[in-house]
Amino acid sequence: MSALQPKEGDWEEICRYWMSVLVTKAAARSATFEYYGRKGQRQHGVDLFTSDPEVHSVVAQCKFKGRSTVLTWTEVVDELEKTHGYPGEIDHYVVLTTSPRDRTIADGLIACERTYLRSPDRPMRVWVKYWDDVVDPSFIPQARLAEFFPEATKLVRLMTTPSFDSGDFTKAVEQMQHVIPQWIDSRDLDCFSENELREGFILDEAFSRWRRLDFAFDSARQALAGAEFELFDSDVRALTKTLPASREFADQVHRLCGVVLQYGIGASRVIGVPARTVEVMQFDDKGEAFQNRAFLDILSCANRLKQIYVEQVLGTRRW
Repeated sequence: MSALQPKEGDWEEICRYWMSVLVTKAAARSATFEYYGRKGQRQHGVDLFTSDPEVHSVVAQCKFKGRSTVLTWTEVVDELEKTHGYPGEIDHYVVLTTSPRDRTIADGLIACERTYLRSPDRPMRVWVKYWDDVVDPSFIPQARLAEFFPEATKLVRLMTTPSFDSGDFTKAVEQMQHVIPQWIDSRDLDCFSENELREGFILDEAFSRWRRLDFAFDSARQALAGAEFELFDSDVRALTKTLPASREFADQVHRLCGVVLQYGIGASRVIGVPARTVEVMQFDDKGEAFQNRAFLDILSCANRLKQIYVEQVLGTRRW
């Protein structure tokens, strides 16, 4: 059983973050999930969807249940039948629930072989995920995690960074919002703009700032893991004070740098620019399909990083 029990009003937002990490693990995509409609509207059995073109056919249904009630297979089938009114494609239908396990669901999934036919030629896979199986909820942004579970602030702090001993989680958030903008700011995200990516390059000078931050976070982790603190400069030591709050941001920086390096072939010179010579990270020329995949993968990671930066570093829900 998970040590943290969600409130009904928080459940759909928690599911947004949960779906993102499930898709990341299953499809190596950093997709952001959005609410499908609002309460009171017909939602055709779908609560969450993503506009990411690679995984747009993955949707979710959020089922909150109190500890004394269970989700049954009959309820799942009712929601599946509603999807006939959903206008988009569905390849994977994921039910996320706080319910205890119920044998009727296991029996139903076995009987249908985890498959539901919305149409004769388009089956969709059905999955049921239980919050009780979540051991580490660190996929939820740390500031939001503390808001969802205020009674477990100490547990959250110990779970995220056991070696951190310089104050409470609130202080770590303040450090994050002060320190990280000294390394990077929202303008640096412009190097991953859609227009430049469609042209097949990233300004190397801008990308190198993200790589330096990635290396610095790695050094900060080493410092927290027990490396000689004096070996690291003051900037890295300052980053260690942010890690309980900035772990998701640091992980996404590392993920984005890895994706860019996966597709890039190194820096080269732009020819024909009289005023200045620009270093760029070009993408390997392996055809249109490869370039489109590079564009979508990098843009998806960059958009997720942008969201985390705005919500956690800038401390606002708007861009």
